[in-house]
Amino acid sequence: MVILIPANPLPESPTRMMTRSRRVAFGLTLDLLLWYAAPVAFLTLYLSTYSAPRSAVLPHLLLLALPFTALILVRFALLRLFGRSILQRATSSLIVFSALTLILLYYTCALIGLHFWGGVVAWNVIPTYFAQAPELLDAIGASLWIVIAALALAGALLFALCWSYLARFDWTPEVGGSNIFIATCVVAGLAIVGAEIYRFANAPSTTEFEPISLTLFPGAGGVRDMEGHAINAQAARAADAAEDQARAAYMPAIPGARKNLIVFVVDALRPDHMSLFGYARETTPNLDRLDRLGEMRKIIAHASCGDTI
Repeated sequence: MVILIPANPLPESPTRMMTRSRRVAFGLTLDLLLWYAAPVAFLTLYLSTYSAPRSAVLPHLLLLALPFTALILVRFALLRLFGRSILQRATSSLIVFSALTLILLYYTCALIGLHFWGGVVAWNVIPTYFAQAPELLDAIGASLWIVIAALALAGALLFALCWSYLARFDWTPEVGGSNIFIATCVVAGLAIVGAEIYRFANAPSTTEFEPISLTLFPGAGGVRDMEGHAINAQAARAADAAEDQARAAYMPAIPGARKNLIVFVVDALRPDHMSLFGYARETTPNLDRLDRLGEMRKIIAHASCGDTI
């Protein structure tokens, strides 16, 4: 009878340990750079274009460190649960893809709100963006199905990039330690992330105009009602800057060089009910006469938000 006795594993050489450490450091650094690429680009616009205070930068970067840490801990957990397998990589890629998609969608909604309403979008308004998407696309003459196909293609490309990235640069397998040690670190780390999220929910950084805080807690951002229009300090600074720029650039016109321009603004008036734009009934006879004389230029403008409170 032959008895097989497993040999003790040989200790890892210093060279091998140094190589593993370098891979972990390189992979973690690359993860950080890619994770913060979109936030840095957004914050650059947030400060330079929309007059946000610099004090909003650090709270925003620290807040985004929470999902980044949670993603790393989940990747560790999936590695210990499934090993280095196709299922582990697919699940990790899907989770990373979902996090990146959520961040990109949020920044898109935030920039829309900043550009058209002068403030960061509130959480209860975000669903209306998607609900009104078909009407918006119809107003600008874009095909809904083409946009859906383009978004699906972009999503598939982003998922493929996440898959390829983890296949080449995933550093979590290089971290040694027993399953019990890794499990303890994962549980402790997720508990810390949960505690930080709880602290943020009870003390949001709205005083610093951190954008996610303003989205989740819009009432705490110093919003005031000005003749039916919601305005905060950020929107007021942007409006003041635009007015100062317009005043500085104003040049009086030479007498007789320009014609008078009269703009008619009528609440709830639609162009498809005006004979001026081809409606069967004669509803705008005076405007029709001016049009026939060539004394008028017709323009149709679509409002980005119809709100007549």
